[in-house]
Amino acid sequence: MDAVEALAAHRLMIGAPEGLIASLRGKIRWHNLPGGRTLMRQGDRPLGVYVLDRGHLRAERLRPDGSTKILGDIMPGEVVGELSILMQRKRTATVRAVRDSRLIFLPSPVVLKLFNEHPGAVMQVVRDAVRRAESETEERAKLRTLAVVPAGHEAHTRGFCKDLTTAMSKLGSVCHIAPRDRALLGKDPDETQVVDWLHEQERSHDFIVFEAEPEISAWTRRCLRQADRILAIGAGSGDAALHPVERWLNSSEAPAGLAERFLVLSHQTQPPFAGTDRWLGRRNVAGHFHVRRRHNEDFARLARWLTGTTTGLVLSGGGARGLAHIGVIAGFVEAGITI
Repeated sequence: MDAVEALAAHRLMIGAPEGLIASLRGKIRWHNLPGGRTLMRQGDRPLGVYVLDRGHLRAERLRPDGSTKILGDIMPGEVVGELSILMQRKRTATVRAVRDSRLIFLPSPVVLKLFNEHPGAVMQVVRDAVRRAESETEERAKLRTLAVVPAGHEAHTRGFCKDLTTAMSKLGSVCHIAPRDRALLGKDPDETQVVDWLHEQERSHDFIVFEAEPEISAWTRRCLRQADRILAIGAGSGDAALHPVERWLNSSEAPAGLAERFLVLSHQTQPPFAGTDRWLGRRNVAGHFHVRRRHNEDFARLARWLTGTTTGLVLSGGGARGLAHIGVIAGFVEAGITI
């Protein structure tokens, strides 16, 4: 399907004259944007409008104090950058790709012609803008995709991915995509085939676990670009030196917009776990966790945290009330509620 056929099926073009649609041929084009890359920056002069066909984008705005406000996520079917064209002003937000994405690009003259000859498109753009403004939030987007990479030099990412997939399957449907699964796409698939296939996996499942390769390959880069969160898996008792994949993530070669990275240390012993400072001292991570290999409760706890389904309990009071807390906690345990 070419860009004109894809746009013709979009709600923006409902009721558009056939002659107008035909006139777009040769004037609009596909635009592929790898995950982590920037589509537009706040303050840029607008060159046109984009329609997201596949993938996932996120809009954010820089505040006067230098902090960043997340405006929201942009999903397939949504229009990007339309208000700057309508209002004839500079971009008011920065938009980055959260996944490898494919968009239709309409240059400014084409957009203005579309708005003049098809008023229904203007109304659709205004409706979408109002809806986005009403749902604007700074809450962390729900996790859908994870990339698992090695940390240190004795990581067992394959086994970890299997255990985590089993734990997450209690919370929703999970697709574990390992390097060998690339064969499902056939030999030497083009970018369109890959983006379409990954889009379909995410549409069909609640969660995706991407298992990266133990080196900086094209597959590893793609896994990292697709991730809402990156888990670096290390053997707690092993060598804490940075793995080549970790060194690449710390380098200027890695895209600036990649997801937060968390360290997970896998153990074969019982807690308390020693030596965590050896790992944290060499890494800049957003958080860290400990799990025991093949320990269902540990992986269930990690899965709950990742998916935002943890249950917290706050108790207060002393004396007799404090003793009553024991009964409250016992009641939660008996009810099968993990806290």
